[in-house]
Amino acid sequence: MKRCDQYRDRFAAYLYGELPSAEDLEILEHLSGCDACTEAVERLRNWMEKIRQGFRVEAPSEFWNTYRRRLRGRLAEKWERKRFSWRPALLVPVALVLSAGALFLLREQFDSPRRFSESRRQETVPGEILDVALNLEVLEQLSMLERMDELEETPGPSEGERRTDPR
Repeated sequence: MKRCDQYRDRFAAYLYGELPSAEDLEILEHLSGCDACTEAVERLRNWMEKIRQGFRVEAPSEFWNTYRRRLRGRLAEKWERKRFSWRPALLVPVALVLSAGALFLLREQFDSPRRFSESRRQETVPGEILDVALNLEVLEQLSMLERMDELEETPGPSEGERRTDPR
């Protein structure tokens, strides 16, 4: 049996005449002593002849029912895989867009107080100047009071060190 396996793979090439003459003679010698291989070669020869003549074998209806059921199952599985296969590919662009939007909003949030204070400063500067101008006299009096406070806090010359003015 093991010896027959060595030859069975080459039966088709033998029938088509594609083997070198040494191998062809070896198979012919084996076939003369092995009825099982001779029968296998004859079956193969008959099938090759039928195929050459355009012989068609009709499969039973149960085969086609099973075939259709399996095909539909495979197609449904493939469709399911394809249906969800785009999602991982879409995650990167969506993440980038969301990150860019978040950065834009954060920048707006952090930039807006600066913009607000700049615009507020421009609007309130004339009002502040008017307040300063109206209260300038009060501010000058305040600065005088502060100077007086400073003079009072500094130590003056002692009684004995005071000089009398000769005038």
